[in-house]
Amino acid sequence: MAKLQVSLKPSYEAPSPALSFLLAAQNADGGWGYLVGARSAVEPSSWALVALSFAPDADKWLPMAERGLHWLRKAQLPDGSWPSFLGQTRGCWATSLACGACSVYSRLLPETCQEPLAGGLNWLCLSVPAEALWKSRVQFWLHGRHHQARQYGWSWTPNTSSWVEPTAYALLALQATPAKRLPKQATNRLACGDAFLLERQCPGGGWDTGNPPCPGTVRTAQVEPTAWALLALLHDSNRDEIHQGLQWLASRASEPTGLAAKAVAELCLRAYGRRSEQDFDVPATFESSPLPNVQAASWLALAERGSWRGFAARGGK
Repeated sequence: MAKLQVSLKPSYEAPSPALSFLLAAQNADGGWGYLVGARSAVEPSSWALVALSFAPDADKWLPMAERGLHWLRKAQLPDGSWPSFLGQTRGCWATSLACGACSVYSRLLPETCQEPLAGGLNWLCLSVPAEALWKSRVQFWLHGRHHQARQYGWSWTPNTSSWVEPTAYALLALQATPAKRLPKQATNRLACGDAFLLERQCPGGGWDTGNPPCPGTVRTAQVEPTAWALLALLHDSNRDEIHQGLQWLASRASEPTGLAAKAVAELCLRAYGRRSEQDFDVPATFESSPLPNVQAASWLALAERGSWRGFAARGGK
């Protein structure tokens, strides 16, 4: 009689170093701070929740995610926006990240997520930067800066200028939301945001923070804005501008010394099925970091899973 073979392999996949860090970093109030033990904030909490949603055996971490989502709900303002920290009274760019977190859990936890998601998306679609206001349009026209009056994205705070990263965050939040849940203004805002990012691409392929392409202005591309712009434009990946941006990023992804910049560059390249020119060992990079932060850990956890396409699939059901 053949011996019965008993497997000692666990029935679940062991968490990676980055995921283990996130699991241990959750605060008692349900949120996450930028660093372990720091005050809970909307940005790191949102990214940690997105990373947990794509983790191996994600159902295992659902109670932790639910606690985090309840913390996000407490931080949301009556107008649907989110501030950076609980207790602040003015909404900002962090609204996009909170919407992204609510969106990825909206099917599993509809009673917790759908109402705050609807409020946040409505605020995002109604929130316009300074250059979209009629007074600013007149000023731009009088100074011959017509391009700024035509294309705009999102700002860090309401009624200030558009910049690349908050625009990318807002586009990603809208793209991650099922089409039937998007506000009616979303189609126009998506198109305008895409056009803004393409317009602000620097010569050579990358992106800077979002300076306008004015004659005489020196614009130097940077890794993080480039990675976020490319992630937001993933749905339009056949454009020549995207290929140029990827080539620029792949050649420079090993240059940043900060863990966050390395993490978002790797996340972006893997979303496009690419790698940096130097081999990037995600676990080793994370473990060797002297002071890991929650955002970087979240991006590395997502990069390990190759799961970004699932988050950024426009037109979901």
